[in-house]
Amino acid sequence: MKLLFAILLLPTLLTIQSATDDPAKTAGPVLPAELSLPLYNLVAWYKLDEKAGDVAHDSVEPAADGRRSNAVVQIGSVPKLNFRSGFTLAARVKAKEGGFGQVVGSNGAGGLVVSLNQIKFASWGADWIADAYIPEDQWVHVAVAVDSQSKGRMYLNGVEIAASRVQFWPRDPDNWTIGGWAVGERFRGSLADVMIWNTALSVEEIRQLAAYLGLGTPVKVPSDEPAPLSRTPRSVREIAKALKPLAVEPDLLPRYPFAAMMGGKRFDQALRLRTHAGRAREEKWLADLVPLFDCPDEKWTRCWYYRWFLVRANYQEEDGVPGFYEGKRGGYTRHITYSAPHIMDEVRWLRDGRYAYGQAEILGKRREPNGRRFGGYTHWISQTLWNTYLVHPDKNELEKLLPAWAEDTECAFAGKLATDRPLRDYLLNPPSHWSTGMEWQPAWFYFDNYDRSKETNLYRPDYTAYYCANARAVAEMYRALGDTEKAAGFDALADKVKQALTELMWDDETNYFYSIKTGTDEKAMVKEVVGIYPFTFAVPDKEQVRAFETMLDPEEFWGPWKVTTCTMKCPMFTPKVRLCNWNGPVWPHAESLVAQALAQGIRTYMSPKVTPERLWELLDSYTSLHYEDKGTWRQPNIHEEGNADDGQMYGCPDYFHSTYNDLVVTLVGGLVPRSDDVIELYPVVGAPWDHFRLDRVSYKGHLLSIVWDDRVDGQRYAGVPKGYSLYADGKLLRTVPSLHRVTVRMP
Repeated sequence: MKLLFAILLLPTLLTIQSATDDPAKTAGPVLPAELSLPLYNLVAWYKLDEKAGDVAHDSVEPAADGRRSNAVVQIGSVPKLNFRSGFTLAARVKAKEGGFGQVVGSNGAGGLVVSLNQIKFASWGADWIADAYIPEDQWVHVAVAVDSQSKGRMYLNGVEIAASRVQFWPRDPDNWTIGGWAVGERFRGSLADVMIWNTALSVEEIRQLAAYLGLGTPVKVPSDEPAPLSRTPRSVREIAKALKPLAVEPDLLPRYPFAAMMGGKRFDQALRLRTHAGRAREEKWLADLVPLFDCPDEKWTRCWYYRWFLVRANYQEEDGVPGFYEGKRGGYTRHITYSAPHIMDEVRWLRDGRYAYGQAEILGKRREPNGRRFGGYTHWISQTLWNTYLVHPDKNELEKLLPAWAEDTECAFAGKLATDRPLRDYLLNPPSHWSTGMEWQPAWFYFDNYDRSKETNLYRPDYTAYYCANARAVAEMYRALGDTEKAAGFDALADKVKQALTELMWDDETNYFYSIKTGTDEKAMVKEVVGIYPFTFAVPDKEQVRAFETMLDPEEFWGPWKVTTCTMKCPMFTPKVRLCNWNGPVWPHAESLVAQALAQGIRTYMSPKVTPERLWELLDSYTSLHYEDKGTWRQPNIHEEGNADDGQMYGCPDYFHSTYNDLVVTLVGGLVPRSDDVIELYPVVGAPWDHFRLDRVSYKGHLLSIVWDDRVDGQRYAGVPKGYSLYADGKLLRTVPSLHRVTVRMP
């Protein structure tokens, strides 16, 4: 949606020479004499009242005019805007629904961001967010002032609404923008009178400024009452029955079942809600779209429904296209390539496939000059686009989205689709450990005795495996569209990448995959969790199945909280969290990929070491990791990483950088998405349960139910036979006596 810049008629303000005889003072805009504002601390003023053209004029000399590009004003790096503390950012805003939108700020440093429910002072890595009621589509004045003592104050229509110690910007501000960062948080609505001061204005000065701009009246919060119970949608009432045993605030039932499970305040804060109508809207979205799950272990069922809440909490459209941030509550407020595959795999089980396709569409539009959609991180988006198609087949979406991701996959390799280059050319090396999203993995520092100040560039098994999977998926997608020639080209590329990975990165003596020093054949002989990732995508040969022995070894990765991110034998290993460190702590991202790798160990590689009981150990540990109240299991809140000894988690709350419900559907329930008209069930988790049930699982236009019930007559689910059963649209297709592989023709 285009950013609208409104014109508000105000008294004409002129730029004139200073009345003082101090030659160091620059010219500034004249404000009425009755306003006691520090005029010469106003360093930029963008009225945004231009009627035509792409220039956004700065009214303060020396002017730093900006240019509008894709609804964002690009100001750039300006000497007069170079400060980390002692400043004020202020503007008139008329916001629309749609989550956080940047008002003004510097990419990489921070700035002023608003939503209808909150105001955020962005400081990369330590955002400060305060609740605020901002009426939709009405002008208000917002400001944040940060003094030299790191005290921050937020204002709405001249009234202080919050104060806190804040983190100074981590770097000198450059690349200033208005209306959105370089990537993400586009402002939806109208902006005017964006002001930047190089001092922290006082409470009285902010009050005067807001009043002068016609916005000095405090914002009134309207009265709010819930709708009559009789108007609660049927879908909400139905899901309330499933959530009743999980309710921590049962009084909220049946109107607000997810709020009842999460707690009303927690639900409202995470979803930035302030009215009963808003809460009802979110409850209906969830009730209409999510599948249902039941099992004897409340820890698991609560986690299932929490993960759907997590999905909604991170929802963020871009220009009307549905998508999701990875950490809307903690500063990861943009669509990021690295988390996108997890997000797509998780949300493909919503009843509407647009949510998974949308993530690929948003990121696919971000073409880089070299044809990539790298986005700063390694990823396997092409592979998960194919996964989405298997669940929600839509050739129109595939035709629209495939060209971007085929180009990204092809351009990842120096020879593109050529298959006659040296084998090493089919290994991929990211720019640095930061670009893997798995910072401080030991291999990057192996060649200098783990000196963290000396990084060696590496070919990586994770990055290479991702793009082997991407190439294979692109081939499958072209095949689905009838283009066998292009499919053959990408299949041939995938074959070469597989050959390079399995021959060059594998060590026969230790039976594991390793990183390689770029430009050489020299392996970094330290075992990391990424050495098992190739199995996630079924890339290795069956003879390499012994790698699972390392992953399942309690002296290597299979610790108290499974799994560690590098071997416990590594000199760099620590179980402790030290800010984005992948040299030991447990990460949900890794849990997701390792679980799929172990599933492949059963289904594809038939490893005698990988058993359903081992997968249960991993997934039960991972389920427990979600909880802040370990032992009572009533407060789920997944963060970035956890201590590998005690499971205590740290980092961004409600962090959407992993799968969980996808694992329940595909590994516990056993649904294996396929490209033909066969429904395959192949459960691989040895859960110690005598029953579970998945309902309303959307698959190729049908709603499936997958039921395991080994209880005696009279205790089983109503109307369900004993055994492992598959239903489509309410019709029983097949029942077998035990949890094993089943195939059934699509009805």
